[in-house]
Formats: sequence, C-alpha cells, structure tokens
Amino acid sequence: MINPSRNIYKILTFFVIFLWSIGNVFAKDSSLQVLSPVEGVWANKQALILDVPEGVEVYYSFTGSDPLDFGFAYDGPVVLNATGSVPLRLAAVYQDGSVQQIKISFTVNQPESAWQLPFDENRPFFNYSPGDVIPIPENFYYCLGDKKIPDLVGRPLYLEGAYFPARYLPCTVTDGVFSWRFVISTETPRETAFDSGLDNFYISPEEEPPFIVSDWNYLTFTKKNLIYTVDDNFWELADGSIYIDRDVPHTISWQSVAYEVGNPIYSITLPAKPTLELSYDGNQAAILEAPEGYKIAIQGEQMNPVDTLKIDAFFGEEYRGDFLVDLYFENLYQGTTNFSVNIDKMPPAKPEILSSSNLFYNRDKVTVDFSVVPDSHILYNVSILASKPDGFNEMEVDLHDEKKLSLSDFVTYHGEPIQLSQEKTSATLYHLVAYSTDEYGNISAPSDYKVIIDPYNFYISTKNVASLEADGSLVRPFSSFTQALEVVKERDFTRLHLDGMCNIDSDIVITSKCEINGEGNSSGLKLKEGNSIIVKNGGQVSINNCILQLEETSLESLQSSSFFKINSATLNFSGCEIVASFNRSGSIFSADSSTIVLDDCGATIHAKQYASLISGIKTNATVTKGRYTVTATTAVAFSLSGGLFSLMDSECRIFSTLGRVAELSGVAATIENNTFFAELNGDSSAIARVAPVWYDGHSKLKSYNNNEISGFPGGI
Repeated sequence: MINPSRNIYKILTFFVIFLWSIGNVFAKDSSLQVLSPVEGVWANKQALILDVPEGVEVYYSFTGSDPLDFGFAYDGPVVLNATGSVPLRLAAVYQDGSVQQIKISFTVNQPESAWQLPFDENRPFFNYSPGDVIPIPENFYYCLGDKKIPDLVGRPLYLEGAYFPARYLPCTVTDGVFSWRFVISTETPRETAFDSGLDNFYISPEEEPPFIVSDWNYLTFTKKNLIYTVDDNFWELADGSIYIDRDVPHTISWQSVAYEVGNPIYSITLPAKPTLELSYDGNQAAILEAPEGYKIAIQGEQMNPVDTLKIDAFFGEEYRGDFLVDLYFENLYQGTTNFSVNIDKMPPAKPEILSSSNLFYNRDKVTVDFSVVPDSHILYNVSILASKPDGFNEMEVDLHDEKKLSLSDFVTYHGEPIQLSQEKTSATLYHLVAYSTDEYGNISAPSDYKVIIDPYNFYISTKNVASLEADGSLVRPFSSFTQALEVVKERDFTRLHLDGMCNIDSDIVITSKCEINGEGNSSGLKLKEGNSIIVKNGGQVSINNCILQLEETSLESLQSSSFFKINSATLNFSGCEIVASFNRSGSIFSADSSTIVLDDCGATIHAKQYASLISGIKTNATVTKGRYTVTATTAVAFSLSGGLFSLMDSECRIFSTLGRVAELSGVAATIENNTFFAELNGDSSAIARVAPVWYDGHSKLKSYNNNEISGFPGGI
C-alpha cells in the first residue's frame, strides 16, 4: 500500500502562528512578543504566554525582583499564581548577548462567584477541542484578540470546523463591573476530526503503483525490475523519472521485466489536473471539497487526507490564512494547490445615532441621522411604543415594552435623515433600532434610541414646584397660567393640565386651539371681576374638569363685565363648576358669532342688577346635563339673539325680582327634559306674566317637551 505521505511526506517546519490581533496573522518577530498578560484590572489569575524567538532565553518574575537574579526560566505557558497588584518583569537574553527588558503591571481582584470561568483557572489557557463550547452569558460583553473594550454581546463561542489553525487567541469578558481575560488555544485535531485514513485500494503490493508523483507532472519510479507504458505506447524499463502532461488524463501500465505469457499487467489512470476554486470569503466556516476521486490534507500537518476540509473561526474573529493543500488520487499523492480563506465573523461597529436633540422629552420634531460605519450599510426600524393624548411622565414612562422585530421589519438607510414628529394630537414615544451589516453578512449589535415628542401637553402646578427650570413638562411644570399662555400664543394647539388653582390678574387672550384639563377635584382658574378670558378670531378652547371662579370687585365704576368674552370662536366645557359674582351686572359667557357647548357642567351666578349665564348674538349654544343657578334683580340664564339653541336634561334655578330661563330672539330652539324652578319676588301682576322661556315671532321652537316647571306662573 502506498504511504499516504509518499514515504517522503513533505514536512514544513514553521513557527506556531498566533492570532494577536483579530483577523490578522503576524509573521514571527525577531523580538520577544507577550501574548498574555496585559495591563489592566482582572477578575481572574493571569497566564504568562510568550512568543519566543528561536535561540532566545526568557526569565520572568512577578514579585518585582530582577528576573536575571531571582527569576524563573520560561519554558511554556504558565499561570501566574498571584493576586492583588502584580509587577511582572521579563528579561529576554538573545544569542548576541543583548537583553530585552519588559515590565507589565496588572491587578487581580477575584470576586466571589461573579462568573464561573469556563476552564480550570490553574491552567494557563483554555485548550479548545472539537465540540467544546465556551459559554459567555448574554448579559455580558466580550471581545477577542487585543481589542481594549469588550463590545460584543455574550454568546456561546464554538467552532464548526474540523481543522483549527493553531493559535493563541486572547478573550476579554466583562459584566460591566468586573473583567476577565483568558487565552483560548486551538490545535489541529488529529484523530477525532478526520476520517481514519486512506482506503486500501490495492489487494497486493504488485497492484500498488511503482512510482510517486511530484508537482503533478513528474513520475519517479520506486521499484526495480519492471517495465511500463504510458497510454499503450512502447514499453520501457521503469527507472528514474519521467514527465507527463497532466492537462489530459493518462493511463500508466506496468508488469514484471521477466516477461512470461500470462504475466499480470497492472494499470492506473491519472485524471487531468483538476481546476480548483479554492478561495473563500464569508462569515461561515470555509469548506473545501476534494474533487471527485481525490482526498485532501493540509500540507505540513500530520493529518489523514479527507474528502472535505472545514475551517472555522469564532464569532467576533476575523481569520485570514493561506494554506498549501496536498491532493491524493486513489491513495497516490498528486501535488499541491493553494487554498486561501478569509473568514470574517467580526460584526461591524454598531451605527452611531445622531439626533438633533440631546433630550429625551422634546416639544418639537426630532431629526435622526447616522454616522455610517465604513464598509457597511445600515438597516433601521422606527416604531411607536406608545401614543398618549394626555402625555407622559418622562420619569415613569415604561421603556421596556419593546416590539419584537424581524429582519423584514427593517429598511435600508440611504442617507436621508429620519423625521420623528408627533402622531396627530398625542404625545408619542418613539423607538428607533439600527444596526450595521457588512459585505460578509455580519450584523452589528443594535443601536437603540428612544425619544418622546410632545408638542401639545403642558403642565401647570401651583403645588411645591421644584427648583428645576420650568419647561411645562410633567417633571418641570409651569407654576403659573401666565407662563403657559406664552406657549399657547406660539402654537396652533396646546393641551394644558392644571394641578391646583391658578390666579389670573389680567385678561387672557386666546386665538388658537387650546384644551385645558383640571387634575383632581380642586384645579382650575381664578379671576377677579374686570378681567376676562377672551377667545376670538377662530380660537377654539375646551375646558374640562375645572373649577372656574370670578370674584366680585368693589369698583363702582365697573358697570358690567363678562367671565368669558367670545367673538368668532368656539368654547366647549365639560365637567366644570363655574362660580361668578358681579358687583352690578355681568354674564359668564358674552358671545358674538360663536359656538358654546356646555356638557355636565354646573354654574352659580350672582349679581346685584343683571346676571346671565350666556348672553349671545348670532351664537349657537348647546347645553346638556347642566345645573345652573342665577341670582340677580333681573336674571336670565340664556339671552340669545339669532343662532341655534339646545337645552337638554338640565336644571335651571332663577332667584330674581323678574327672571327667565331663556329669552330668545330670532333663534331656532330645542328644549327638552329639563327642570325649571323660579323664586320671583317682583310685582305680582308682572310675575303673573313671566314664563320660563320667551321667544319672539322670528324664533322657532322646534321642540319643547317633558320640561318640569315650578315658580313660573306665566307658562310658555
């Protein structure tokens, strides 16, 4: 049987190659190289692993003493059994007598059970074998090689390949508090990773080809007393070497030189030299398939030839290597070929997210861009984690309710900035996730960005306002309504949240869309008679769950006033309680060409001379589920000229000399399911004619049903 190594197996003596930088194989230097340890603070004992040039003697100490006087001779990787501050000193003595001194200071602080190392700490390195898995917790980070900062999310590390180029590979792991550094050693597996050997093709030694092949084209005979022929040409004596053209197949036959009839003739057909595609780039294990009929082996390695050769790298490593591969055909060595691999399992750096705002809570839209990682492109996803009309407490918002995403949810970044703005009239919590991918298909760790955009919700608190600069957020609320009013003037829509009673000492003018919401049962606005809330020029104001107070003034010059003055505007009230007191005369709502809606509200109005709830011209008023009390010499709850009027499911109480629930002129009205009560103390003949609702001939009472009346003797 042919020796698979041709009995003169090419043995290349070469230095062990160390991966010191991820993905780069360094040629052996003429000076001492330290692979471990390095400076830093480590949570495990460190190993001393050196790359020693031939003929160099190395001595070391880790007590601070001179290693040439009180040191140990280095003869291979060893654990430095030391904790605390360790002053490692090395002395390399070269053949010319020169000495290289190296000092490395590091610290070992071993925490209790912070992480269980995946190997015996008393061994200098983790000797990786096929099937091994190095577990790194997913809440840890790690890096391979000489990178300073672990930035890869923890995962199990393993190799899929059956051939591992021999190297030492440093691994640094951190949990954010402690850091561990150890060295992984990979060796070329022998028995466990490969087939048992070449098949025995030949029944007897005579069948075994009497030659060896070198450089594909040369046959050198190794047996005597034979004759041979190539492709049935002339028979010749088998001696020395011959050249054959391997661009085409050839059949070589041989037999004993002692010719006799019936002598067996043996043959072997050598195929043409195969054309091999032997370069590999990717982020998976490199697989080299032998051509049909062939087996392959890495030259210089004592390994059995195999049908398939598989080379792998760890995740987080970039391995480049050039190999000479021996090829065998039917147990016969044929020649070599080059095999290059570039296994890139190093994910690119995650993209840096560039935001137009460094705040988490924002009032206006935010523009997001990326700092592009070289040789990669970016995929991103923007999702809305929450959308709330009433806004967020930025200190308590739940940031963990993240959506599960798949690759199909991401889009490619083409250089256009991403605009994040509010959704309708709600505060919006955005979550942006982005990652980089490279040409090999590696995916970086995700970059994560969350931001609240809330241009609408502003908070006012009169209670224990913090010393932080007020910006109207829930965490830094305004302390007065005047501060909020500046925002209302600037924006098309605002939603104000009141916590406590806000005192207002001047007129308030609103021409935009504004919503005012009271928190709890004791929040609202307080004005003095003579000051008004003025809504005009298309302004739209909604007030909900608020207490609204207008205090009487003693100014005799003030003949009449209004709590709200509305001109060409819209006013909506819901769940509000209104209390107004006028020195002489006044109306809560004085409206012109406007719309007023009162739902589930209560109002108490008091004046010495004249009082009304709504006094309107060309105004549409809708009142439902209300409770209204008006007290004055002359009291009219609703005084309207022109427009529409609807009063439903409400209770109206009039305390007056002369008073009504409604006086309507040129109004289309619907009045149903109400309770009207009056206590009138004027002239009895005048009182006899008083009805709760009066309307003129230009008005139309569309519906007047199910109204309960007491104290109004005049009927309708």
